[in-house]
Amino acid sequence: MAKLYQFLRLIRSLNLLVIVFTMYAVQYFISNYSSDAGILDFDFILLVFSVVLIAAAGNIINDYFDVKADRVNKPDRLIIGKYIKRRWGIMFNWILNFIGFSLALYISIKTDQYLIVLLATFSIVLLWLYSMLLKRRVLIGNIAVALMVALVPVYVLLFYRADIHILEGLQREHTDYYVFMIVMGFASCAFFINLLREITKDLADILGDKKIDANTYPIKYGVPSTKILISILAAAYISFLFFLYSELNELLLNRFDHQLAFNKYLNVVYFVLVVFVANFMFAVILTIFSKSTKLYKLSSNFYKLAMLAGVSLIFFL
Repeated sequence: MAKLYQFLRLIRSLNLLVIVFTMYAVQYFISNYSSDAGILDFDFILLVFSVVLIAAAGNIINDYFDVKADRVNKPDRLIIGKYIKRRWGIMFNWILNFIGFSLALYISIKTDQYLIVLLATFSIVLLWLYSMLLKRRVLIGNIAVALMVALVPVYVLLFYRADIHILEGLQREHTDYYVFMIVMGFASCAFFINLLREITKDLADILGDKKIDANTYPIKYGVPSTKILISILAAAYISFLFFLYSELNELLLNRFDHQLAFNKYLNVVYFVLVVFVANFMFAVILTIFSKSTKLYKLSSNFYKLAMLAGVSLIFFL
């Protein structure tokens, strides 16, 4: 049981549950506009399993290459080399990747949507490159992780919209346009939030990253410059949110027959948006004014809460 517990810690089982929750949240949203989407869809269950296995394999290989840094940054989180042998870690990575890729290939053949297996292949390769090389490069590693998170809802969109040419002349009033814009808007938000979170984590991990000669943004340009970058990215993200809000407002209005029903509905949406924005802004402010590793890690958790609130929002759309 002790080995199983450490394995679950190694693959970051709670983060994997967030992936499952996200994919089913997007599926629930799509099911409101498509009779093809159902919670007991066996092929979709296999797709979720594929994405989770590839993500778990990515977490393993990340820890495999990060043992030296984790001894400084996260000594209590050190698993490979302490509880699980390195050769077992690399073997688990290959096994999980193989199963995840095989499931993605099966689903692609069955649905005739080969972008799914291409996305799975891209994810596996990117996770390896990130662990071996990219995470030690200024911003490139941060962007890679943010991109991987943003791709999670895209898997669901590809799976259920395989028979629709979304970019070929859809009108704003069309249901498929609405579905596409919501899911891609959600993916874009996931990218921004996780990019900021990854940069914040680099602030917390400076000491350990120096041990492995990582060239992260805080190490190369210093903490003050990193906080300026976070401020600029946060401002850009808020501007992007205003754009999404105006687009969402118009798209939602088209879904209702009269303004009164629309206004009542918006009250619920506004509440969830307030929770989302409050957690996001608190995370940014805490990062900018913090001077300790403990507070940087705390702000990282508020980014997670903002992400969960954002996922919850899709249930009301």
